[in-house]
Amino acid sequence: MRIEIVDTKQDVTNETSHILLQKIYDPKVRNIALTAGTSPVASYEQCLEKFTERIHDPNMPKLHLWNFDEVPQGDSEEGMTTSTLRKYFLNPAEMPAYLYHRLDLSNWDTLDERLAQANGLDFMLLGIGSDGRYAGNLPGVTKFEDGTRYIPSEANDQVYAALVHSVGSEEKVPAGYVSMGPKTIMSAKEIVMIAFGKKKANIIKEAFFGPISEDVPASILQTHPNFTLLLDREAASEILPMPAATVTPANAVMS
Repeated sequence: MRIEIVDTKQDVTNETSHILLQKIYDPKVRNIALTAGTSPVASYEQCLEKFTERIHDPNMPKLHLWNFDEVPQGDSEEGMTTSTLRKYFLNPAEMPAYLYHRLDLSNWDTLDERLAQANGLDFMLLGIGSDGRYAGNLPGVTKFEDGTRYIPSEANDQVYAALVHSVGSEEKVPAGYVSMGPKTIMSAKEIVMIAFGKKKANIIKEAFFGPISEDVPASILQTHPNFTLLLDREAASEILPMPAATVTPANAVMS
């Protein structure tokens, strides 16, 4: 596990953009999965031009985008995650449909097989919830051996509350949602997780400096061989100060 601490939220945005651009320029990177949360939106906007160039460059291998969870929204054909990715990537970049591999209620049970056939994910960008969730892996409904799966909205109170928050009201809560599980996500070749703000400080300490436990789903990421946690100083406030040997004027890094 590698931890990179930068000064501000804007620095997290800039470093996330830098990481994404590295992946966009790397011809060995073929399959990526990006969070549809709000944290990296500014980074996505910064990278859109180069992302567009990559997917339309006839001299570069095609770059495929996967969503790692999906919450249905009413009668819409597309769920919330796909709608968000469409807003920031698919439509502005005029991304060909065959380059976007949509996970939804109709195909979740074949996702892991399809990923394996595509030689797996080269890169994932994740966020973390204040309860230690990542993707759709919430406490109480997550086992570390889970692959991609369907989670009913009534699985527990936490799941139901999370869905109410996502869709805006109890009347709009779907019967359930789908998500890549820990087993699927841990098979990605590289994972970066970003967090900023004081409200994330406690869970950062618990998830990455505490025991590995299914009660804190993100804690399993401690064991991934190529995992980077990118934080601003507020999100890192409960794990600072870092050892002096790891500190530079702009950031702190722990491997």
